[in-house]
Amino acid sequence: MATRITGDGSLAEDALQESWCKVLRGISAFRGGPTACRWVRRIVANSACDIRGRTLLRREVRLERAREQADPGADPETRASDREMLRVLRETVALLPAPYRRVIELRFERELSTAETAERLAVSRSNAATRLDRALRLLRRRFQARTGQRPRPL
Repeated sequence: MATRITGDGSLAEDALQESWCKVLRGISAFRGGPTACRWVRRIVANSACDIRGRTLLRREVRLERAREQADPGADPETRASDREMLRVLRETVALLPAPYRRVIELRFERELSTAETAERLAVSRSNAATRLDRALRLLRRRFQARTGQRPRPL
Protein backbone atom coordinates (compact mmCIF):
# COMPACT_ATOMS: atom_id res chain seq x y z
CA MET A 1 0.00 0.00 0.00
CA ALA A 2 2.79 2.44 0.88
CA THR A 3 4.56 1.71 -2.42
CA ARG A 4 1.35 2.30 -4.34
CA ILE A 5 0.77 5.63 -2.59
CA THR A 6 4.33 6.97 -2.80
CA GLY A 7 5.22 5.44 -6.14
CA ASP A 8 8.74 4.77 -4.88
CA GLY A 9 10.14 1.80 -2.97
CA SER A 10 12.54 3.77 -0.79
CA LEU A 11 9.86 6.34 0.11
CA ALA A 12 7.54 3.45 0.96
CA GLU A 13 10.18 2.02 3.31
CA ASP A 14 10.46 5.41 5.01
CA ALA A 15 6.68 5.55 5.34
CA LEU A 16 6.58 2.10 6.93
CA GLN A 17 9.32 2.94 9.36
CA GLU A 18 7.57 6.16 10.33
CA SER A 19 4.28 4.24 10.63
CA TRP A 20 5.68 1.65 13.01
CA CYS A 21 7.10 4.38 15.22
CA LYS A 22 3.62 5.95 15.34
CA VAL A 23 2.01 2.58 16.07
CA LEU A 24 4.42 1.91 18.91
CA ARG A 25 3.83 5.38 20.38
CA GLY A 26 0.05 5.01 20.17
CA ILE A 27 -0.40 1.35 21.03
CA SER A 28 -1.00 2.02 24.74
CA ALA A 29 -4.01 4.19 23.91
CA PHE A 30 -5.43 1.69 21.41
CA ARG A 31 -8.09 -0.62 22.82
CA GLY A 32 -7.64 -3.43 20.33
CA GLY A 33 -10.42 -5.36 18.72
CA PRO A 34 -11.32 -5.96 15.09
CA THR A 35 -10.37 -2.43 14.07
CA ALA A 36 -6.65 -2.92 14.75
CA CYS A 37 -5.84 -3.69 11.11
CA ARG A 38 -7.77 -0.65 9.90
CA TRP A 39 -6.02 1.51 12.47
CA VAL A 40 -2.57 0.36 11.32
CA ARG A 41 -3.52 0.65 7.63
CA ARG A 42 -4.73 4.21 8.18
CA ILE A 43 -1.45 5.11 9.91
CA VAL A 44 0.54 3.61 7.00
CA ALA A 45 -1.61 5.42 4.42
CA ASN A 46 -1.27 8.76 6.23
CA SER A 47 2.49 8.36 6.58
CA ALA A 48 2.85 7.47 2.90
CA CYS A 49 0.74 10.48 1.88
CA ASP A 50 2.82 12.73 4.13
CA ILE A 51 6.07 11.50 2.64
CA ARG A 52 4.79 11.73 -0.94
CA GLY A 53 3.58 15.26 -0.29
CA ARG A 54 6.92 16.36 1.11
CA THR A 55 8.84 15.44 -2.01
CA LEU A 56 7.56 17.67 -4.83
CA LEU A 57 8.19 21.20 -3.61
CA ARG A 58 11.09 20.35 -1.33
CA ARG A 59 12.92 18.80 -4.28
CA GLU A 60 12.22 21.89 -6.37
CA VAL A 61 13.44 24.20 -3.59
CA ARG A 62 16.61 22.10 -3.16
CA LEU A 63 17.16 22.19 -6.90
CA GLU A 64 16.85 25.95 -6.94
CA ARG A 65 19.28 26.39 -4.04
CA ALA A 66 21.77 23.95 -5.55
CA ARG A 67 21.67 25.70 -8.89
CA GLU A 68 22.08 29.12 -7.25
CA GLN A 69 25.20 27.89 -5.47
CA ALA A 70 26.51 26.06 -8.52
CA ASP A 71 29.81 27.07 -10.00
CA PRO A 72 29.75 29.99 -12.43
CA GLY A 73 30.81 27.65 -15.22
CA ALA A 74 27.45 25.81 -15.16
CA ASP A 75 25.43 25.79 -18.37
CA PRO A 76 23.60 29.16 -18.44
CA GLU A 77 20.83 27.76 -20.63
CA THR A 78 20.04 25.03 -18.08
CA ARG A 79 20.09 27.51 -15.22
CA ALA A 80 17.76 29.85 -17.08
CA SER A 81 15.42 26.97 -17.90
CA ASP A 82 15.33 25.86 -14.26
CA ARG A 83 14.62 29.40 -13.06
CA GLU A 84 11.77 29.62 -15.55
CA MET A 85 10.32 26.30 -14.40
CA LEU A 86 10.45 27.45 -10.77
CA ARG A 87 8.77 30.72 -11.71
CA VAL A 88 5.97 28.77 -13.42
CA LEU A 89 5.68 26.45 -10.41
CA ARG A 90 5.34 29.42 -8.04
CA GLU A 91 2.75 31.06 -10.29
CA THR A 92 0.84 27.80 -10.53
CA VAL A 93 0.81 27.49 -6.72
CA ALA A 94 -0.42 31.09 -6.45
CA LEU A 95 -3.35 30.29 -8.76
CA LEU A 96 -4.55 27.30 -6.73
CA PRO A 97 -7.81 27.68 -4.79
CA ALA A 98 -7.17 29.18 -1.36
CA PRO A 99 -7.58 25.98 0.74
CA TYR A 100 -5.11 24.11 -1.46
CA ARG A 101 -2.66 27.00 -1.73
CA ARG A 102 -2.70 27.47 2.05
CA VAL A 103 -1.99 23.79 2.82
CA ILE A 104 0.94 23.80 0.36
CA GLU A 105 2.34 26.99 1.87
CA LEU A 106 2.16 25.57 5.39
CA ARG A 107 3.62 22.17 4.52
CA PHE A 108 6.40 23.23 2.15
CA GLU A 109 7.28 26.85 2.79
CA ARG A 110 6.93 26.75 6.56
CA GLU A 111 7.77 23.02 6.71
CA LEU A 112 5.03 22.22 9.23
CA SER A 113 3.98 18.63 9.91
CA THR A 114 0.55 17.42 8.88
CA ALA A 115 -0.64 17.71 12.47
CA GLU A 116 0.65 21.29 12.76
CA THR A 117 -0.89 22.16 9.40
CA ALA A 118 -4.24 20.73 10.50
CA GLU A 119 -4.06 22.76 13.70
CA ARG A 120 -3.31 26.00 11.81
CA LEU A 121 -6.15 25.34 9.38
CA ALA A 122 -8.52 24.27 12.18
CA VAL A 123 -9.33 20.99 10.42
CA SER A 124 -8.72 17.35 11.22
CA ARG A 125 -5.39 15.73 10.37
CA SER A 126 -7.02 13.56 7.74
CA ASN A 127 -8.68 16.60 6.18
CA ALA A 128 -5.32 18.39 5.98
CA ALA A 129 -3.73 15.29 4.40
CA THR A 130 -6.59 15.02 1.89
CA ARG A 131 -6.28 18.70 0.98
CA LEU A 132 -2.56 18.28 0.49
CA ASP A 133 -3.05 15.25 -1.74
CA ARG A 134 -5.66 17.04 -3.85
CA ALA A 135 -3.54 20.19 -4.00
CA LEU A 136 -0.51 18.28 -5.25
CA ARG A 137 -2.55 16.43 -7.88
CA LEU A 138 -4.07 19.70 -9.09
CA LEU A 139 -0.68 21.40 -9.02
CA ARG A 140 0.89 18.64 -11.11
CA ARG A 141 -1.94 18.77 -13.68
CA ARG A 142 -1.81 22.56 -13.98
CA PHE A 143 1.97 22.63 -14.11
CA GLN A 144 1.99 20.02 -16.84
CA ALA A 145 -0.71 21.91 -18.78
CA ARG A 146 1.34 25.12 -18.64
CA THR A 147 4.72 23.63 -19.44
CA GLY A 148 3.95 20.43 -21.30
CA GLN A 149 6.12 18.46 -18.88
CA ARG A 150 5.95 16.95 -15.42
CA PRO A 151 7.87 18.53 -12.55
CA ARG A 152 11.31 16.90 -12.39
CA PRO A 153 12.42 15.14 -9.21
CA LEU A 154 15.92 15.84 -7.96
